[in-house]
Amino acid sequence: MILASHTNFRLRILKDIFQALIIPPALVSLCHRALNVRLGWWSIPAYLLGIALAAFIRVQYSDFVQAREARQLGARPIPRVVGKWPGNIDVMLKLKKALASQYIYEPYLELFEEYQCTTLNTRFLWVDNVGNFSR
Repeated sequence: MILASHTNFRLRILKDIFQALIIPPALVSLCHRALNVRLGWWSIPAYLLGIALAAFIRVQYSDFVQAREARQLGARPIPRVVGKWPGNIDVMLKLKKALASQYIYEPYLELFEEYQCTTLNTRFLWVDNVGNFSR
């Protein structure tokens, strides 16, 4: 059983890497060949832009699907932490710095108090990370 879970985990990582880093540049390549456009020196920026655009679309689509499902179920979305930097990197750095000098859950408790809730989505690097606080 343990071996199977490791295999599935590795397969999942390979699938995610393939979807994120291989498919978008391949689509850019297919599009510029189909349109007979020569990118020249712009090909590398175009591939990188394709990767970024695909990631953006994936996040927006995921948000849309989750919001639609919540509406259908009559549920409210879990409050999200809103940082100043993209991907809540500033919140990640704040938590990392606080963890070095405080009790491990103290920085999270501050976030729960700030957002006045018991369940919170930190959404680090555009990936849902839901935490629950109960006394």
